[in-house]
Amino acid sequence: MLLFIARWFKGLIVGWIIGLILFMLKRALSRAFGNLEGLEGSQGTPQPRRYPNDGSVVETLWAGMSAAQLTATFGPPDLKNKTGPNSEVWTYSTFNGKPEPTAVTIQNGKVTSWARSESDETHFIPS
Repeated sequence: MLLFIARWFKGLIVGWIIGLILFMLKRALSRAFGNLEGLEGSQGTPQPRRYPNDGSVVETLWAGMSAAQLTATFGPPDLKNKTGPNSEVWTYSTFNGKPEPTAVTIQNGKVTSWARSESDETHFIPS
C-alpha cells in the first residue's frame, strides 16, 4: 500500500513538472510571436487581412515608391483625390500606427511627396 502511494505521488509530481514546462513554453512562444490562437484551442472566424500599420512594424515610405507598393505597405488610403490627369493625393488618417494624418502625392503611379498635417513637414523629390 505504501509503495502504491509513493508511486502515485511520484506521478503527480512529474505531471505538475511537465505541465509547468509546457505552460512556460507556451508563454515564451506567445511573447516571441504574439498571441497564438492555435495553442488556446479556439478556432475563431478568419480575420480580415491586417495591414502592418499597428505600430509593431515600422513602415518605410520613399520617393519613387510605386502605388502598388504603397497600398501593400500601408493599406488602402482613407481618401483619394485626383489633382490632375496623372496625379493623385492619397490621405491616410493613421500613419505608422499613430494618428498622424498624412497626405501622399502620387504622379504617374509613383510617390513624389508626402506631408503630415500636424507638422507641415513636406518630403519630396527635387525636380
